[in-house]
Amino acid sequence: MGARRGGAFTLIELLVVIAIVALLVSILLPIVGSARRAGQASVCLSNIRQFTMAANGYANDWKEQVWPAQDWARVKEEDDPNRWKPGLLFKYCYNVGKVAECPINKRRGRNGEDYDNGGYNNQGDLFGDYTYLDFDYTMVRRMQGAKLGMNTRMAYLSNPGEYAVNVRPPATLPDQSKLTMFSGTPLFVEESTWWYNDAVRDGLFGNEDQWTMRHGRAGMIAYLEGHADSFKPTSGPNERDRERNDLETNDLYVRNLREWVRLETGNDGTGPYGYGWINNPRTTQ
Repeated sequence: MGARRGGAFTLIELLVVIAIVALLVSILLPIVGSARRAGQASVCLSNIRQFTMAANGYANDWKEQVWPAQDWARVKEEDDPNRWKPGLLFKYCYNVGKVAECPINKRRGRNGEDYDNGGYNNQGDLFGDYTYLDFDYTMVRRMQGAKLGMNTRMAYLSNPGEYAVNVRPPATLPDQSKLTMFSGTPLFVEESTWWYNDAVRDGLFGNEDQWTMRHGRAGMIAYLEGHADSFKPTSGPNERDRERNDLETNDLYVRNLREWVRLETGNDGTGPYGYGWINNPRTTQ
């Protein structure tokens, strides 16, 4: 009888090795994927927090008030009002092009577009690279003029589905029985490209705008107080559809001395707002 060659595998041994490798891969892939998603969320959280720190830096230089909503992202060119240049953020934040993007979305459009040939106002984006979006994060527009250390609290409807789509909740609420408190005063949010960071690229969060759900159905918030966290809003099953349970800017409330006032109080989306309104929110002039 011939002797077995010492270095050879039998077919059964080879199949066993392949099965073990396949098993290990099936175990490790979810772990690697989970670690990757956690890393992306951590970077995203750091990025949006840098936006809030920049706003605080501006406030420290300007009477302790946050910048005007229309100037934080872009301002008009002095010699050509039809063209835009980088706004106040760029004076207080470095490497804005990278800080402005969630590592998952990377400033892509709602259908995954990563390039916009026309750009904002047909002149390219603020970084000169025609990325589809300028920012994955947008400023809560009614926070313009917010004073550092202000006492205004902000909350959101615990059950926005109580009101039909296109029906605004009450302009005021007497108490917080229908509300859930935020851990601070939201200043920047990770806005959904569907509602409406893609269609209305103004860098602002208001009216029917919603949070993204790209981080396990959660998006990020950065607060005036300086911290940031992950926020999972009440929502319907499909981010692409505007649904009754979706939490919108219209469902946010702020507290004055007497009552809770809807952040977007005017029926036409305007209301009695002005720079610093958030420090003493009210429904009338």
